[in-house]
Amino acid sequence: MKIDLALIWEHTPMFGKFLWAVLLFMSVWSLSVAIGKWWTLRKAQKETIKFAPEFSQFLEEDNLTEAIKLAEGYKRSHVARVLGGALGEVKPLIADGSITVADINTAERAVEREMLMELVQLKRGLAILATVGATAPFVGLLDLGPCVRREHVQSLVDACAATRIQARVTSIPPTVTIPVPDDWDAFLASRGKQTRTKLRQTEKRIFEQYHDVELAVIDDPARCEDLRRYNQLNRRVFQLVHAEALQGRGVVISLTDCYRHTEYGEPIVALKSYVLSPFAQQERMRDIVEHVLAARDRVLAEAHNSV
Repeated sequence: MKIDLALIWEHTPMFGKFLWAVLLFMSVWSLSVAIGKWWTLRKAQKETIKFAPEFSQFLEEDNLTEAIKLAEGYKRSHVARVLGGALGEVKPLIADGSITVADINTAERAVEREMLMELVQLKRGLAILATVGATAPFVGLLDLGPCVRREHVQSLVDACAATRIQARVTSIPPTVTIPVPDDWDAFLASRGKQTRTKLRQTEKRIFEQYHDVELAVIDDPARCEDLRRYNQLNRRVFQLVHAEALQGRGVVISLTDCYRHTEYGEPIVALKSYVLSPFAQQERMRDIVEHVLAARDRVLAEAHNSV
């Protein structure tokens, strides 16, 4: 299988090409920093291996002048730069042969100062690697937003076909639908025994409390007018609950004008309550349900009185 990158580049939209260029620049930049750091540390390690024995020998002989010259000759060794620089600063203090506590403190500070300067040099470029590593994935994701259009997808499919890569476009429905039986009894028969018992008990309580309730399949086109009345009921219930919430009492819920569409294209209006806290108590949830049911009873009473 051969992939023609030139053909894929030809069918890539302008914004995608720009992002490709940005990602390529970030890759080259980060690779150059990484390779540069590797090469520097490799040279420093080799020179340090050569520098350490000779430097130790000069110190044993109290030959500070030669030790400093030796350190100046190994420019790539980080150990040589630290020790050589610190030794050059304290050499005048110990030249007379008498070393005091102040001289020792001065030597320690000189070594620490050289170490800090060397750390700054060694850390140079690490911020670039961190920035590129953190932002590169999100730069790539930008191409999924404004660039993914129907014509771009088709261009990509054509490019894949030209390079003998099998590709096809599959449409994704806006909502996930689960097929259920056509009637309520068939739905209950498809459930387990325990679930079926609980649903039967709930159904019995509903019929005992509301004598005019009827269970129906909402996707049945014959129920279109019933669905529209149901949608209007939900809108009115939301208005009442929302009005109470604005007055500082009641609960806060939301409303969607299209929870989903029925099979015949009618939108379904639904009430929503988002519980974001994991510490929500059962009493609070029951309070939400009671307010919604109370608002529903008020709406039904208003409709009954208007008849």
